[in-house]
Amino acid sequence: MTPLYFLLETRLQLPSSTFEGKIDEIRIYDRALNENEIQNTLSVLENDLMQSINVHPNPFSKHISIQNLKPFSDHAFYKLFSMNGQLVKQGKLTFEKTIETANLPSGIYLLNINDDTKNFQTKMVKY
Repeated sequence: MTPLYFLLETRLQLPSSTFEGKIDEIRIYDRALNENEIQNTLSVLENDLMQSINVHPNPFSKHISIQNLKPFSDHAFYKLFSMNGQLVKQGKLTFEKTIETANLPSGIYLLNINDDTKNFQTKMVKY
């Protein structure tokens, strides 16, 4: 049976922040998936974005550098969240971006990069 596809937009309310984004697709099957099908559930676009972005240093102190092998779209942006869900930095992305972080306390942060329908997340450590 061919899976059914749905495009959804979602708004998820978290304790101290709001996630705004799109769920690219939902597939509904009438059977269990085999191992190859499970491995292929990651979006090709998401994998491309993960392979083209360089985020460094990690751990960081005074700044985080974001570089992309190809230019981001006009709608690309980043958000940096503390582990309690507080949005601490956000901005528009171009080919290369340096985020100043000297004023942030030490801890673990979640960096979210969104480029149209592609999304990239990574944990970052501030020392």
